[in-house]
Amino acid sequence: MIENTYPVALSRLGDEDDTRENQAERAITWLCKQSGGDITVITPKKYFENSAIKQLIQIKGVKHYSWRENDGQYLTGRVLYAWPNRERLSNLWHSQLDALAVLEWGEDKDWMTIAKPIILLPNDKIVEPTAT
Repeated sequence: MIENTYPVALSRLGDEDDTRENQAERAITWLCKQSGGDITVITPKKYFENSAIKQLIQIKGVKHYSWRENDGQYLTGRVLYAWPNRERLSNLWHSQLDALAVLEWGEDKDWMTIAKPIILLPNDKIVEPTAT
C-alpha cells in the first residue's frame, strides 16, 4: 500500500456546538502553517456556503476547483480537500503534495489507517496518529 510522505490533517467536527465553519478554520490554519507550494482548494461544487473557505480562495495564488473540475489526481503543493468521499481520497495517491488538510464528512477508516492524519478538534486539541 502507498503511504504518504507529506503531513496530513483531518479536521473533524467536535461536539454539538462545533460548526462546519470552525472545522474549516482549523484546517486552513493548520495548512497555512505547513511549508510547501501554492494552496489548492477542492470543494464538492464551485458554489458553497462556508465563509472561511471563501476567504481563503480570494487570496492571490490560491486555486479553487470543484469535484467536477478536478478529481484530486496529479495535484501538487498544499491542498485543502472539503468533504471528500472514499473515491476522491483514493485519487490523492497519484498526487505529489506538500501537505493535505481534509474536512471530514464521514469517517473512512481505511484511508485513515494508511494516511495517518493528525486529527484537528475544537479548542486547539490535536490527536496524533497511532502507530500501526
